Amino acid sequence: MIINAGIIFGKVLRKFAHTLIKKYYPKIQFTGVDQIPSDGPILFCANHPNSLIDPVLIGITAKRPVSFMAKAPLFRTPILGPVMHALGMVPAYRGRDDSSQVKKNQKSLDRVIQGLQSGRAMGIFPEGVSTDLRQLGLVRGGAARIALGAFEGGVEDLVIIPLGINYERKERLGSKVWINVGEPIQLQSFVDSTRSNEEKGITEDKVLRRKLTQQIESNLKTAIVHLENAEWDPLLDDLETLVEHSKHKASLKIPKLMRRKRIADALNYFHREEEETGTEVIAQIKQYHQKVKSAGLLIDDPILQRSTPKTTFRIFWQLIHLVIWFIPALFGTLGNIVPFVITRAIAGKVQDEGQKTTALARIGVGLPIYLLWYGSIAYIVIQETSQFVLVTVTNFLLVLSGTIALKYWPYCIKTMIHLGHQLRISLKRERLKQLRAELIQIRETLVQYAERYAKLVPRPNPPSIKPLLMMLASTISSLMLLSIAFIFYMSLQIYFNTEIENQFEAQPVKTVPVNEETVTQAEKTVIRIGDKARITHLESSKKLDEYLSGTFKFENQDNRRDVSAMLHNFYQARDELLKIYLVFNPDRQPEDSQVKVSRRRLMQLSAAAMLLRHQMSLQFAATYIHEKELTKYLNQQDDTFGIPEGLVRRVNEELNAKVYNEHIATVREQYMQEIEIHGVDESEQSEGLFYLISQANKTINAIHAKNSDPLHSSVRSAISNAVRNGVNSYLKIQRIVATEIGDFRIKNTDEVKNHHISKQDVEKFHQQLQPGDILIERRDWYSSNAFLPGYWPHGALYVGTPNQWDDDLKNEILVELRKLTKEEESRNQDATLNNGKQHIQKMHQLINNLETGNVSELNNKHIIEAVSEGVIHNTIDHSVGEASSVFALRPLNLKDGEQAEAIARAYYYLGRNYDFDFDFDTPNTLVCTEVIYRCYGGNSDKATLRFPIVTVLGRRTLPAHQLATQFVESVQTGNPQFKLVAWLDHDRINQTATVTTYDDNYENEQFAAFADTLKRSSITFVMEYKKHGMSALVGKPTIFMFYLSLLTACCYAIAKLVFFLRAVSENTDLTLQTHLETSS
Repeated sequence: MIINAGIIFGKVLRKFAHTLIKKYYPKIQFTGVDQIPSDGPILFCANHPNSLIDPVLIGITAKRPVSFMAKAPLFRTPILGPVMHALGMVPAYRGRDDSSQVKKNQKSLDRVIQGLQSGRAMGIFPEGVSTDLRQLGLVRGGAARIALGAFEGGVEDLVIIPLGINYERKERLGSKVWINVGEPIQLQSFVDSTRSNEEKGITEDKVLRRKLTQQIESNLKTAIVHLENAEWDPLLDDLETLVEHSKHKASLKIPKLMRRKRIADALNYFHREEEETGTEVIAQIKQYHQKVKSAGLLIDDPILQRSTPKTTFRIFWQLIHLVIWFIPALFGTLGNIVPFVITRAIAGKVQDEGQKTTALARIGVGLPIYLLWYGSIAYIVIQETSQFVLVTVTNFLLVLSGTIALKYWPYCIKTMIHLGHQLRISLKRERLKQLRAELIQIRETLVQYAERYAKLVPRPNPPSIKPLLMMLASTISSLMLLSIAFIFYMSLQIYFNTEIENQFEAQPVKTVPVNEETVTQAEKTVIRIGDKARITHLESSKKLDEYLSGTFKFENQDNRRDVSAMLHNFYQARDELLKIYLVFNPDRQPEDSQVKVSRRRLMQLSAAAMLLRHQMSLQFAATYIHEKELTKYLNQQDDTFGIPEGLVRRVNEELNAKVYNEHIATVREQYMQEIEIHGVDESEQSEGLFYLISQANKTINAIHAKNSDPLHSSVRSAISNAVRNGVNSYLKIQRIVATEIGDFRIKNTDEVKNHHISKQDVEKFHQQLQPGDILIERRDWYSSNAFLPGYWPHGALYVGTPNQWDDDLKNEILVELRKLTKEEESRNQDATLNNGKQHIQKMHQLINNLETGNVSELNNKHIIEAVSEGVIHNTIDHSVGEASSVFALRPLNLKDGEQAEAIARAYYYLGRNYDFDFDFDTPNTLVCTEVIYRCYGGNSDKATLRFPIVTVLGRRTLPAHQLATQFVESVQTGNPQFKLVAWLDHDRINQTATVTTYDDNYENEQFAAFADTLKRSSITFVMEYKKHGMSALVGKPTIFMFYLSLLTACCYAIAKLVFFLRAVSENTDLTLQTHLETSS
């Protein structure tokens, strides 16, 4: 049980370590990993540049557990020791650590051999120490001893994997890493071909051991960036820079770390094989380096690489980047500077000399410090806001912006230094020309040697697919899969549209006897609908022309009602014609029915009904097919007129459905056959029906002639259906998201949650109100305020209570309610429209309550407003009492009955859904100010009030702040259409509220104070900061953390500047790279 727990603990630790290192080094490139066996005994032999991070990277490469030998003192470390034991690591006793413990080394070697005998993957760093040099150190014989000992112990299938770990800048977060698997050594083959004395045991053959050690060393050198002379290390950086800016495409195709290795290998080769040539190149580069330095420049300065205009443009572009990313970088700096500085300070004390343990120290020290810091911030966020979701958001932004800051400041320093160097050298034009000429000569020389070396050692093949191309290919393949799925979906829609098919299979709602009387009545109905359809088509064409000319606007509520009435007539006519067709179609009559009307007459009637319906649909679709914006509005649901959602879309889908067109073709064919056999029916209405059929056929033939591609129509219908389903899903998601955002408070402490203006102040404000007044409100700390224009975000209508209405007003309201209800009843005859029927019942109940005086519930509520739950009837205490600021406007110069109409319409709109699109052209869903707008006539010709409709994000709407702005501007121009009744303003910090009343006096300070609300910020934090300062918004811990971060950032920047200036004065060879490494 204990062993199992240890294994599980080791797996968890290994997974955690892999994840952590992948985050620190997110760009890891692997080559040759296919040479690593997936099972069986393996001995990894790797270079050792980065302390305990190297074993983790080897484990990531191997994709299986690897146990390493590590120096024994690490196992005695309190925290690290148990972790290393859990990971299966083996202590190595070195004389430099404790000479008395060296004798224990054999036991450690035996443990490694036992691991190999059990088929595990083991690892060793043959150099024995971690180093900063880009050079393989002395390879000791430990790896060979282990391998040969395992071989002698029966592990004949042992594979030795030389593995090169190459870092771009190993100490830096985000550095690139290249793990290069060298040529594996099959130990069986190596022993067979190399063993010189078979009389000696494998482990006793020193020659064999030495040759194996040499082979491991040789294979390792081919896998890493190795310089034969360590003094060339600074030269390698210069060579990298020169090659990178050489524009030599063959070299630049190779990834950076591979290119670094190739430069090092070429340098080794030419110095070894052509010593004179190699020495000459090295001297030339060193000499150029000194000249650049004496000119006050750096070898990677853009001014050396390009002409002055190009360099200026590049630096200007970099400055634009710095401006764009400054705010995120500043936020990330202030949010992370304290743990950053503490981590660097402690890590600098505990790490070994050089950079071989820098990353390890920063990770080990930084992880608990950053967790503690982020935990402290999380605690403060909870204390300040009581919103747990903001903890996640805040810490995510801190990590993201902190990463940006780490990249931003080195980039900023580099850009500033390059800019300063450009300004300096611009005054020395001749010297700049000389340096550029020498640079061109050096580049040409390097290119020549690169081509020579490529003939000797071919360049490695770069990745066959670059990351951008891979992303593009992945995107294209994903789009192709989506396209195939979409085509399959459209095929199902085209050939299996069950919705249209079921429409013709459905039985009529009511059973109608088929006799002379009902048939005659149906014939007259069809003719009446045909006559009305011609008139409606002419009217709709006329209104379309007015719409295209700009004289017909939907924001005018009368215009909207006219269009809705025509749509209602069209929808009801189609529905009635379909019922007639289904009832009187002779093929649908029961076999045992006693129908006394001739088949020929029934065929004529049903054909006339169906073809007239089809003609109306075609004309309707043809009229609006090219007007996408208009079609969008005609597709809106309107329960008031009994219009379903997506009427235009439904008509188009039906017209393009295969089953529907087959049905129409069958009707036409059967009718023509009936005429050919029996002739035209001679009943009283026959002539009229025959005329309708003839006109319908003409229209159908004419429109079909224009649209001769049925497949295109079918595809368009399928796409329309797919879009509808997609839009419906989007709207559901949008409704959920918008509701959450709308109801979300940035600050949700008990003080804010329990905020309520005193009942005395609410009552004082309430006493000034009259039924029909418009309320504009503000609630602080809601996140939705930030997404709405201006300080005032919400509007409501004060309807008062029946007890407040005088008899005349009450009677006028009842008259308007009866009128609205009657209109809805006349237009909503379809029993399947449950929403409409339920609304009518509610309206009758409301009217009945008002007539009988059963108004106790109505007397408890005063305001009608649209909130995320829909249009609701609310109390003054809830609507005004929970607001932060609210004012009341009273319409002036209303005509007789307008006040009552507004109140009646407000009751009529109760229960409507909220309009999360904030679109005034969608009558069935209402946003807060839309209730006010529609109640007062909606800018119709008969309405007194004119509301300032604006277009926001392509939607016509009316922000509440716009209404407030219009009022203030109208007062200033002397032509107000409202009267400012009262303004109630609450101060959260001082817990005071003021109620200001106005008696048409807009010249005093009180009105100026009200007008100033238009200048208030919509963001509560900004507004309260301007009024009361930072201390009123956040607690002392937050202020302490802010100033601590600010002070730390300033001190750190000053310290780095002092360090840089001192280093420049003491060491004239300080490079930009050195400074950037210390800064990052």
